[in-house]
Amino acid sequence: MGFPDNPAHTHGVTTRMRASTMRVYWSRRRETVLWHELSWYAVRMSMSLTTVAPRRVGESITTMTEYVLPTHANALGTVFGGQVLAWIDLCAAICAQRHAGRLAVTAEFDDVSFRAPIAVGQVVLLHAKVTAAFRTSVEILVDVHGEEPQSGRRWPCARAFVTFVAIEDVGGERKPALVPPLVTETDEERLLCAEAMERRTRRLSRRKCSA
Repeated sequence: MGFPDNPAHTHGVTTRMRASTMRVYWSRRRETVLWHELSWYAVRMSMSLTTVAPRRVGESITTMTEYVLPTHANALGTVFGGQVLAWIDLCAAICAQRHAGRLAVTAEFDDVSFRAPIAVGQVVLLHAKVTAAFRTSVEILVDVHGEEPQSGRRWPCARAFVTFVAIEDVGGERKPALVPPLVTETDEERLLCAEAMERRTRRLSRRKCSA
């Protein structure tokens, strides 16, 4: 059965078909625009969830004070090197978690040096600060000084650079988490950050060679 010969009727059918086609077109157009808007919203939400605000060095500086007891000492009456390392690790961990805003675990000790002993009855002073922040890790510098409590005399005892990795729980599994970028404001902070980058490059190179 063909179209009727009446031109007016034919024109009406054509108009209705065009109107229907336009409605379908604009409906699909709205769906496309809505889909793009939702996609952009998802991207923005993802960006907001995967970026963290930078933090200054001073915001996470950590200090500790320990008193050397006989249980901390070796046969010479000075503090065990292993005990000093344990205090360094603890002080650095607090500093790393303050910067990251979450749990952080020790990844590597780098450039540990002992300069002078601390005897029983003397005081151990530890000072930790962030030197560099990478994607999911931070490097912490810990300086250790000894102190004679009666006179107040102080001297450098040890120094260490410790790397920590931030951890988050994802589906019941602990995985590396993003850490805030570090804002360096002084020449000393910028120098320490540059040196930290070099140490990181050497660490990655060693891992690649040993793999």
